[in-house]
Amino acid sequence: MKKTREVAPGIGVDSTSGFGKPVLAGTQVEVATVLAELASGVPRESLKDTLGVTNQGMLAALAYATDIVAQEPSSRDDNLREIAPGITADGRVRFGKAVIKGTRVDAATVLGHLAAGDSIDAVADAYHLQREGVLAALRYAHQIIAGEIVSAV
Repeated sequence: MKKTREVAPGIGVDSTSGFGKPVLAGTQVEVATVLAELASGVPRESLKDTLGVTNQGMLAALAYATDIVAQEPSSRDDNLREIAPGITADGRVRFGKAVIKGTRVDAATVLGHLAAGDSIDAVADAYHLQREGVLAALRYAHQIIAGEIVSAV
């Protein structure tokens, strides 16, 4: 008997498969897989073909990633440190939240715009970022979510 539990809109965890990893609802496609593909620069249209996910599924994965990254503990350290490639934290900048390296733009804000349907290039333009900065936010979210185990009980 499948025990699927929705952990966020469009995101579920099935206790009998997926090893407790968050997946797109109604599929076995892990959120981390979607993020990894987007972070590598694969266009959303290609993901529809290769993974069989809908645009709604991709947006759900991005919204979930936004929430997870926004909940990450803030740095209380007043020293700038790189917490992931292209992502830094400093207790004096954006309340210690993860930001795109060399900016004051936090990763959760970038992900939130992607979750709202904005393209990588549109987000980069809106925040005066390099495309690589937006991809760094996606890689950071992937890193967090790939290590996450969610209980479906």
